[in-house]
Amino acid sequence: KCKNALPINEVNQDMRITTKCIGSSAIVLGLVASTQIGGDLFIRQAEQKAQDTQAKNAQALTTILQINLSLNNQVAALKDMILLRRDASNLVKYQEALSAFTRNLAELKNLKPEINSELVKISDRHSLLANLVIELANQSNTDKPLELAESQQDFRVINAFSRDIELYLKLL
Repeated sequence: KCKNALPINEVNQDMRITTKCIGSSAIVLGLVASTQIGGDLFIRQAEQKAQDTQAKNAQALTTILQINLSLNNQVAALKDMILLRRDASNLVKYQEALSAFTRNLAELKNLKPEINSELVKISDRHSLLANLVIELANQSNTDKPLELAESQQDFRVINAFSRDIELYLKLL
């Protein structure tokens, strides 16, 4: 027998240690790689979600601005209806602005369902404004001359409804 030869037990033990070391290294490398890949995927998903939210908020803001614009167009048409009683084009302008207002309000409701309670308040205030329009349309069909006090009161009511709705829009 060789004097320098290692006993079989020591060789097997060295091979087991080497195998364990290689196996542990492979597991650590696998964990590091999976953590790196998983982190990248998580970051990409978070970025995509943030971009989607930002796009949705930008669209909602644009829609709110369009609602505000159509409200201002309605108010202008209503004031013209008061001053120019026999001009039917003002009612048409009002109806066009009303259509844009309702369409944009519905779009905002789809974009941001979480603000539905505020949108209901806006709709309620706007329906009161629409009732005023019916009254104004009936007045414009009469031959009664325009009275300054009455028209001033109508202007104040229109402005009050407009301010209320704009306040709710600013809160959004």
